[in-house]
Amino acid sequence: MSVRRDIYIAGSYNAGAINSQACYWKNGIRTDLSIPTGATSSYVDTMLVSGCDVYSSGCYCDGTNDNACYWKNGVRIDLHPAGATSSYAGAIVVSGSDVYISGAYYDTADYKACYWKNGVRIDLHPAGAASSYAAGI
Repeated sequence: MSVRRDIYIAGSYNAGAINSQACYWKNGIRTDLSIPTGATSSYVDTMLVSGCDVYSSGCYCDGTNDNACYWKNGVRIDLHPAGATSSYAGAIVVSGSDVYISGAYYDTADYKACYWKNGVRIDLHPAGAASSYAAGI
């Protein structure tokens, strides 16, 4: 007897006015990930399935800057820090009810490594470093 496994694939597609629309497919059925009105593109960096929940991390472009976010079951949660011009969300991990996401944000001078725990940013940027980025978690 074979056991049916669900197949999830994260990606994006060209949606005309949207340069790149973030989405995922479950068993070949596409789910678009929400972006704000006026956004020009979005992408997924990482996704995972935990129980019945689908998590994806990435960002969207508001026409000027990239804005870190993640999606839980297709609903966007913004991570973009106040004062940053751009930000990126990388790897995502769920442990119990906690969501951890690696990434970086650009302040007035450099990219600064950070991670978010349940949407709260924790800075990792080493003193004296020109730039840094957190890729995995």
